[in-house]
Amino acid sequence: MSKAQEKLQFYRNASNKVIGYILDNTHFKLLSKNVSFTKQLWYARLDTANGYQYRQPKQVADGLLTGHVAQSGLDTALLSQMVRKISNGTYPNVHSVLIIKDGKLVFEEYFYEYTRDKLHELRSATKSFVSALAGIAIDKGYLPSTDVPVLSFFPEYAIANITDDKKQITLEHLLTNQSGLDCDVTRSDSPGAEYKMNTSDDWVKFTLDLPMLEPPGRIGRYFSGNTILAGRLWKNRPRWPYLTLTIYWPGLWRAI
Repeated sequence: MSKAQEKLQFYRNASNKVIGYILDNTHFKLLSKNVSFTKQLWYARLDTANGYQYRQPKQVADGLLTGHVAQSGLDTALLSQMVRKISNGTYPNVHSVLIIKDGKLVFEEYFYEYTRDKLHELRSATKSFVSALAGIAIDKGYLPSTDVPVLSFFPEYAIANITDDKKQITLEHLLTNQSGLDCDVTRSDSPGAEYKMNTSDDWVKFTLDLPMLEPPGRIGRYFSGNTILAGRLWKNRPRWPYLTLTIYWPGLWRAI
């Protein structure tokens, strides 16, 4: 069983070696066994075996001032204890901890293979950015409201499974995961199961082509395809670069 309680079936070649697996009748082949992993992938920190020593965050040209934690009023002993517990696995899977106090970055620590300069997957945190951009677009008059129907924003696609219900999908429905599209992530046999979208050539088309499960606005179903559509409304729109820069305030890139 997978982590999502989906049944996985591994299959072997004539030499009885695993060469892939099957999920919901879809075959995934083993591409290579020549994979190596660094120590940083498995261990949170390799430099804290003899204790942790605080260093003030480096001042870089990102518009965010830094300061020393000793002048912040924060409990330095607790912060040191936190780093030790992250390092020894008591607090697992923490990638970074950054603390801004009184407008200054006073604490900046990274773990595993993550660093200040490494891009980090935002995954579903992107949903909050897309909804914020929608609000900015409405405030600036680039969109009339969240009630605007969305299919007309995708003239480059010949959309499948067109119904009157699908024509009624609005930006509001996408942002609230109430599009009505058949994208039940709790069912591996759903047409919109996300692993199917992940292996498709075009995530926008995949989502637009899904059949409807019910009229939009009735039931909320968590599905990244909704946000992907919402985030594409501004494609080829001249104000899109402005909207992007509006939300990325100084220093934000450190935290993501």
